[in-house]
Amino acid sequence: MARLSKDHLYLFLEHNVEVATKTIYIGYGATEDMDLDHKVAADVLKGLHILSSIKPDEPINIIINNQGGETQHGLAIYDKIRSMSSTVTITVYGHCYSIGAWILQAGDIRRMSKNSSLMIHHGSGDKTQFDKEMDQKCFDILLKRIREKKPDYTAKQLDKLLLKDTYLWPEQALELGLIDEVLEDE
Repeated sequence: MARLSKDHLYLFLEHNVEVATKTIYIGYGATEDMDLDHKVAADVLKGLHILSSIKPDEPINIIINNQGGETQHGLAIYDKIRSMSSTVTITVYGHCYSIGAWILQAGDIRRMSKNSSLMIHHGSGDKTQFDKEMDQKCFDILLKRIREKKPDYTAKQLDKLLLKDTYLWPEQALELGLIDEVLEDE
């Protein structure tokens, strides 16, 4: 492997990647980085690729504070995380809304700080057939994760929950099976 210079380290930081701790940050850049768009998704995908190539057996951490964004970009990040051989821990500090909540479901270990929040919904706006198919993929992901903890949970129950913006505190997300752990004060 080529030797890293200071310029390389600044480049990693610019893309919200902390190599030493194998951590990537989603939603912690400039204000415009709070929404998941093509640029943020590209940075996250590049960052995950970099981190997975450095000591591939070591776990990767993702810290997320995201207010949502474009579904197809969120699903690209979800797919990348699910395809990684490393254990991926995703921790929410702040909020994790809309497609951010689906990215959270990709983690092997999903955690929220005690004062953070999660928001799930069907999405908004006029829907093309393609949008409806993406919504169904998101629905299936969420239902699968909930059923891991609540096997009798029905698609109808989830559909009712997603009809409006549903905000959840960490304890509620834990009860529903959308996270594995609530972080306590250290």
